[in-house]
Amino acid sequence: MRVVRAVFPSLNDWLNRLPDPRLQELCLYAAAHLWWQIIATCLSRQGSRNGFDQQRQTGEAAWNMGALCGQTSEDPRFDGQPTVTCSDNAARHASRVDSERVAQIPQLMFRDLLERRLFDGVRLFDRWYVRLVDGNVKEKCRQGFQKGGKSSTNGIRYRYVLQLSVIGPEGTLFPLMHEEMDLHNPETQKEDCELQSFQRLSQRLKKEFPKLPICLVADALYACQAIVEVCQRCDWKYVLTLKKDRQPTTWDETIKLLPFNRTNRVRHRLGAGGKAGLQDFRWVENVMLGAFQTNIILAGEITPEAATLYAYITNFSKLSPERVAIVVTHHRTTDLL
Repeated sequence: MRVVRAVFPSLNDWLNRLPDPRLQELCLYAAAHLWWQIIATCLSRQGSRNGFDQQRQTGEAAWNMGALCGQTSEDPRFDGQPTVTCSDNAARHASRVDSERVAQIPQLMFRDLLERRLFDGVRLFDRWYVRLVDGNVKEKCRQGFQKGGKSSTNGIRYRYVLQLSVIGPEGTLFPLMHEEMDLHNPETQKEDCELQSFQRLSQRLKKEFPKLPICLVADALYACQAIVEVCQRCDWKYVLTLKKDRQPTTWDETIKLLPFNRTNRVRHRLGAGGKAGLQDFRWVENVMLGAFQTNIILAGEITPEAATLYAYITNFSKLSPERVAIVVTHHRTTDLL
């Protein structure tokens, strides 16, 4: 409760201001109570709504819920004996509220943290806010699910959502925006759906934060001309994983240009005296990716356990050993999230 009050003192107000279609004179629970029930169900990690429901009235749960949502035992509707609503009631309430209105709350939370300058210490090159984008499974539909097209060969379909998050201090991850993926066409590949969803998400992100310096970090799916064009149009930076099979022409050109850029390299020894391994960085600037020029960073790592090569494309310019190391470190950090 102290953390919520200190970091997001307006959170209950935001929850209570969400559309509430209930007849208020017949309501036992405040709107914030219903939303906190949903939040608590997720945080408890009981595995199901029923798992949370079975314990929601035990111990100090009812009084703790009241302290969180601001509806304490002093509320005359409780008559001194607070309770926690069931998940069916909370789910029904949530189903009657526009999800886009609910999705605005993480944006309000992010703006609040921006004003508190929480992200200042983790901005890339003291300027760029690092945004991580990735597709995630939202729901594994039941066998035989037919809505919007045929089910897959094994009778199971997956519904995906594109999630955009902000990298915070100590590698924390702050979900900010999401975009539903259109999987109604069973012939459509996941890659196409994810990239098309990002086109819509990027428009929303630019509209909500038109002047915010953003650096996009993503996997090899996004290392393509369409995403580079979006970043150039929005004046964003990007650091994207490069795979040989995804962009063979760009990869081949990079390998051919490496001998002409022998000075663009730096080596780091890992551990005391290099006993933990070696880390090599090589980079080539102004490599063609479709109709655009980009910069390529190769990061090789040799340890007693394995030898690994990582590759990235980026539009950060004037690369130096120090800047290359910072760019790679930020991307590797997101790989661990």
